[in-house]
Amino acid sequence: MRQAAILLNQGEVTLPPTRLITILDTLAGSAVELRLLGYTNVGTSSTLAISGQAQNRQALATFRTAIEAHPYFYSADLPISSLIKDRDLLFTMTIITDVVPPAE
Repeated sequence: MRQAAILLNQGEVTLPPTRLITILDTLAGSAVELRLLGYTNVGTSSTLAISGQAQNRQALATFRTAIEAHPYFYSADLPISSLIKDRDLLFTMTIITDVVPPAE
């Protein structure tokens, strides 16, 4: 089904934004607070622009790693400037979803 959706360019196969937000909130855990989220859907992929605050550098790095390891996300771009401080880091991140999420 995944390959067929890619071949047919069915944008409706991508996950709804509410599901993506729920997943990100779960991956963030208690050490990362998500504050703002922007969503853009183009074709069969989506871009999420998020900002928030992490308790420390390790929490933010762990969050980014979890996003990139998750099957629904393709990449997570975190500017190096987000890692300057040790604690209470304000950050922005751009996340690209997978073209078509794997079947659940």
